[in-house]
Amino acid sequence: MPIVTSVCFANTKGGCGKSTLLFQIAAGYAKENPDVDVIILDSTRVGDISMSCLGGSEKLADQGDGKEVAKGMWFTQQMSYQNVGTFTNLVHEALQAQTQPTSFMQAMFGARAAQAPQLNLNSKCFNVCYANKFMPENVWLACGGTIDLEGTVQSQCATPEARKKIVETLKAGFEKSDKKWAIFSDTDGDLDFTPYTKICIGLADKIFIPYEISQNDILRFSNFFWPRLNQMAASGELTKPPQVHFLWNKVSVTKWAEAGKFSPNFKSPKEKESDIQSMQEILAKMVLGDATKYMDIPHAVIPPLESSGIKSMRTGCPLVCMGPSTVKLDNDKLLRVVADLVQLASTQPKTLHF
Repeated sequence: MPIVTSVCFANTKGGCGKSTLLFQIAAGYAKENPDVDVIILDSTRVGDISMSCLGGSEKLADQGDGKEVAKGMWFTQQMSYQNVGTFTNLVHEALQAQTQPTSFMQAMFGARAAQAPQLNLNSKCFNVCYANKFMPENVWLACGGTIDLEGTVQSQCATPEARKKIVETLKAGFEKSDKKWAIFSDTDGDLDFTPYTKICIGLADKIFIPYEISQNDILRFSNFFWPRLNQMAASGELTKPPQVHFLWNKVSVTKWAEAGKFSPNFKSPKEKESDIQSMQEILAKMVLGDATKYMDIPHAVIPPLESSGIKSMRTGCPLVCMGPSTVKLDNDKLLRVVADLVQLASTQPKTLHF
């Protein structure tokens, strides 16, 4: 069946909110679309999204030597050590499939356990709810923070031609499945795209770029991100340019339940809305050649997630899965924002051409 949607979260800086927002949006999408299997591809070296998906940093797991560590970290380390259920192993499987065609989806996912919830360490991806009961049952994970000894797998992804074949093989594997799939990819925040980042971008039909309202962030986009996307397009690595969306993150709120200039859910201080307009004008001039078309730049405005978002990531419990007694009353407001972002992940707005 066709891939329903494929969203890559990317930026040329760390700490911008990629993993936090992906965690909320992927879980929200899974809960809203129970007939679609959602897979999170964690291509990062650290594996933050993997740790949250697998139980977070506050829940503890027994290491087996009498010591306890964060549950999410324990699972991530185990899979990295075994190099199974990981993004690296998934890419390796795609490389192998090019020379030895097999049942690729079976190699990727194995089968869901019929009895006791347990990780299938022989599969390349696995059903997250077996490790974390707070996650929707239709969420899968290819773990990040992985061991790629001496860079042997990434070295095989060094050329545009090699990565394009990997992307084609992965897409074919999903499309030959009898399930509907939605893909959400997390990437490293490096100034230069890693081979894994380029694979995730190649898989995507949308790129979500979280930014704070900052001239430095816009400079990073114009000097690093946008040129690298154009290089990928010029090399033929991108057969269809993905749609680029700008997520203005951590924007303060003056009034909820009343639409602002850039958000349907809340108003921001006038100076913040003015700053967002300035940023959008710069982007419109750069991408569309006309600053007056700033509203044509696909965007969303996101308030600070505050304590609810922090607790969500640390406990491995997405906002959409939290009970009313778990968080403060602001959760309902944040859920409306998450719902809008899920809708953004589902729609097909105007493409920004390279």
